[in-house]
Amino acid sequence: MLSLAWYLLLLAGFVWVWARSTRTRSVITPFGLFGVFEIAAVWPATIYADASALSQGRAYPALVASLAFAGLLVGFVIAAATVGLGPEQPGSFRSRAVECPYPDGVYMVVIAAMACTLAGLGFYLYQGWPPLVDGLLALGNSGEVQSAINVIAAGREEATKGHYLGEAYRGQGVILELLQDGWPFLVAIASTRFLLTRSTCSCSCFSS
Repeated sequence: MLSLAWYLLLLAGFVWVWARSTRTRSVITPFGLFGVFEIAAVWPATIYADASALSQGRAYPALVASLAFAGLLVGFVIAAATVGLGPEQPGSFRSRAVECPYPDGVYMVVIAAMACTLAGLGFYLYQGWPPLVDGLLALGNSGEVQSAINVIAAGREEATKGHYLGEAYRGQGVILELLQDGWPFLVAIASTRFLLTRSTCSCSCFSS
C-alpha cells in the first residue's frame, strides 16, 4: 500500500499549504477547491486499483495521479511566492463589496442564454442525453450495474475518442472543454447572483 502512504503524505502537504495560504478558513479558495476535487475524484479509484491489483501496472495510476498532485502543490507554492500572495488576501477579497452594474433582467437573460447554449452543445456532442443519464436510465431499466457501466463507458469513449476510431468529428475536444468549464462557471455566477439578491430569477433557467 505504498500509494496510500504516499497519498497521506500529499494530503498532509496539501493541508499545510492551504493553511499557510489563507488565514480566513471560511473562504474556499480555487486552490483548496481544486485540491479537494482531485482528492475526492481521483485518489479513491487509483488506491483501489493498486490495492485490488485491478491495474496491470499496479501502482502506475497512483504514481501518475500523485505526481500530478505534487506538481499542483509545488506550482502553487512557487506562484504564490512569485506574485507575493499573502494569507490576508482571501479575507480582504471576501469583505470587498460586489458591484452589479446591470439590472436583474440583464443577468437573467445572459444566464438563460448561456444555459441554453451549453445544453445545446451537450445534446449535439452526445447526440442525445449525456452518458451518465443514459447509464442511470439503463440501470433503472435492467437493474444491472455492469450494464450501466458499459453504457457510460461507451458513451464517454464516443464523446472523447470517437473521431479517432472512425466516428464523425463533432468538435469533441473543443465542445467538451466548453462544457466542463462553462457549467461550473455558469452555476457559480448564478449562485453568486442569487446570494446577492435572493432573487430566483438568477436560477430560474435551471428549473425550466
